This record gives sequence, C-alpha cells and structure tokens, in this order.
Amino acid sequence: QTSSTCWSTSMSYELTYFALPALAESSRLAFTLGGIAFKDNVVDGEAWGKLKGGPEHPLTSGGLPWLCVDGGKKYGQSAAVARYVGK
Repeated sequence: QTSSTCWSTSMSYELTYFALPALAESSRLAFTLGGIAFKDNVVDGEAWGKLKGGPEHPLTSGGLPWLCVDGGKKYGQSAAVARYVGK
C-alpha cells in the first residue's frame, strides 16, 4: 500500500540520464504510464563530462541515472529509481 502523499501533485520529479532507451527507460515508462509529470533531463557526453565527479553530481556512486525529488532528495541506481517511481 502506498501513501496518498507520495505522489502529490505539488511534488516535482526530475530524472537525469542519457538520451538512450537503457537504464532509465523503465523509470521513464513508469512515470508516463502512471500519468506522473516529470522533467526528463537528458544529458549528452559533454554535459556528463562536466557533471561527473563535480559538485553538481549528487550521488557518491558517480553514475546515472538519478532522480531528484522536489529539488532536494536524490536517488541513484536504475533499479531503485524504477521501484520508487513504480510505487
């Protein structure tokens, strides 16, 4: 059972990944099929080079994808992000 406040319309979601149907695709599909608005932040190789290892990169894992919720809390690892979105 999920909390009714988990997917509040006032919450914002930003998914960051490459323009590939790969690790983040299940999360993109879950957002779309669930009718949940999200920003699909697509990065290219040049942008990734600037983000990787820099202070803007929110995760210690150093990889993509990542999900930012309400401009604050950040989640990484594709399977974890897909589970979060799927709930």
